[in-house]
Amino acid sequence: MRDSPEERERKRILEMLKGTLFPCVRAKVTFDRKNADIYEWKPLGRSNASRGYNGKLVYLPLAEQLGVGLLYDQGDTFAHVRDVELGQWNLTIKAAMDVAVTNLKKISPPDFRRIEDGINLFVAAWPDEHTSARLLVPEIFAGSPGGIKGPLVVIAPSADRILLCDAFDISAMMLMFEIAASLWQAPRPIPMLPLLFRSGTWDILKLPPDHPCYYDLKLFSLAALNLMYQQESERIAIETNDSVFSPSLELVQDFDEGRLYTKVIVPEGRRSILPLAEYIEFFREGAEGQYESLAVVSLNRARAGLGARMEVDENFPPRIILHSFPDKKQLSELGFEKPSTLPVYVPPPEAAIKNDAETEEELEEQENDDSKEAVGEKASAENVSELNDEASLKPVIDQTVNQATASAIDIALDQVPQEEAKEISDSV
Repeated sequence: MRDSPEERERKRILEMLKGTLFPCVRAKVTFDRKNADIYEWKPLGRSNASRGYNGKLVYLPLAEQLGVGLLYDQGDTFAHVRDVELGQWNLTIKAAMDVAVTNLKKISPPDFRRIEDGINLFVAAWPDEHTSARLLVPEIFAGSPGGIKGPLVVIAPSADRILLCDAFDISAMMLMFEIAASLWQAPRPIPMLPLLFRSGTWDILKLPPDHPCYYDLKLFSLAALNLMYQQESERIAIETNDSVFSPSLELVQDFDEGRLYTKVIVPEGRRSILPLAEYIEFFREGAEGQYESLAVVSLNRARAGLGARMEVDENFPPRIILHSFPDKKQLSELGFEKPSTLPVYVPPPEAAIKNDAETEEELEEQENDDSKEAVGEKASAENVSELNDEASLKPVIDQTVNQATASAIDIALDQVPQEEAKEISDSV
């Protein structure tokens, strides 16, 4: 029985993809960041868009933090596979991934080399573009290199390196963190948290607080997360046209408690998508451009106090979505659970509020005072004028008084006997 035209086309596509389609492991945020660029700068033609394609890179999740895409060998270069190509091949992403992993297994012999004698730390670097994708081939790691007795701890810090060590070897684990962080400066870095290989599956490595590598792992993980959040910030800025604030994590030393904690800052008046941190600092910009702290509060207290204003997005890397800034009452209730490096905002004193009756009484009293003051000023002016006039007329007044006094004496003398009159006249 002959194959249908559709079946013949499917077989042709699968034959074409043999040896040319491979998986590609990167940080999940790297795929999202590239897709933001594609969406902004490379819009699809109408025909592809009308068929439901968006032109973005296809990928599947791996161990929460990683993404597994597809690379197609074009001879001189590799191209990331988009939904458009899958549509042209008439393949689902799962079917295409099965082909890609099969191709990868054929070129993946175990090749682990010890980095330093006496330390169970190994590096794998195959001479191709697909080293990090070997995380999809667990049988490579099932046969652990000689000397490893405990579970495997694995990191792919870049596309062309995989580091693995014995989980029981403290020195090896510390050295692995150091080397992996340095490789983030190399081309095609992969910020990722260390993985624990157990029973053929990958899980994010977690250590108890009393483990000798606990703080080294925490610092390494925070550095990896910060690189992820930086790419997330770039993606969010592109997709929201800079309308949403998205900062990086801050690592703060608590000298009182002798520990490190993470913090993010939130500016007044901005909708924000934040890294998941232990503490949140709300701040404002003053009239003269200086920054002032409004509150520093734990995430749990902020969630309890802000209610629907805040939600946590559990997708990796986890984030806090702040829909609106807290009001004055909420900020006052949140307070300061940790000190701030910024000056604390001190609101100006509120002006006293007076009722209308008090205001009218004060106005009436003021008017009366003004009237009294005006009358007083007028009286003073008149008195001054009179005094001035009196001074200028003093000689005339004195003469008039003397004349009046003399006339009165003459009249009095006419009314008394002559002898008495003479005595009175002499005395005057």
